[in-house]
Amino acid sequence: RATFAHVDLTDSRSISLFTKLVEAVVARYAPAAGTLAARSYAAEREAAGVAGRFTPTPAPVPTADDVQAAVEWAVRRQIDPTEPDVAAFEKDITVSAQKLVQDVARDTVIDNVKRDRQTSAWYRQVHPERSKSGKTCAFCAMLASRGAVYTEETADFEAHPGCHCTA
Repeated sequence: RATFAHVDLTDSRSISLFTKLVEAVVARYAPAAGTLAARSYAAEREAAGVAGRFTPTPAPVPTADDVQAAVEWAVRRQIDPTEPDVAAFEKDITVSAQKLVQDVARDTVIDNVKRDRQTSAWYRQVHPERSKSGKTCAFCAMLASRGAVYTEETADFEAHPGCHCTA
C-alpha cells in the first residue's frame, strides 16, 4: 500500500517499476492459491466418496504479460491522465491482482474437473462474506443458482475484478 503514493501514473518508468512489484506479489500468492485449491479439490473428492485415484495439480500461475495487462487496464481507467486519481488506481490494481491470484484457484478446480474421469461438472460458489458490501452481484448469484451444470463444453469460469466466487 505504501508504494501507491509513489507511483507516477504519467511516467512509463514508474509504471514499469510498479508492474514489477505487482508481478512479485502475484508470484508469491498465486502458487499458494493453486496449491490450496488442489488440496481442497482432493478433500472434496474424498468427502464425496469418489472411487479411484486422482492427484489434482495446481493451474499455471499468471505470466508477466498477464500482470502487465492488468496494470495497463488500471492505468487506462484513469479518466484524466494529466491528473490521475491514485486512490482509484489503487482500487483497480488491487482487485486486478486479486483476480489474477484467485483465477489460479478457480482454474485449478476447472482444469482438474476436466482431467478427472470421475467428475462431470463444477459450480459457482458465491462468497458474499468476502466482499466489502457483504453481497454477491446479481450476475454471479444467477450463475450460482444453476448448480453443478458447468462443463468444458458449456462454460468457462469468467470472473470479474472484485469477484469472490470460487469454482
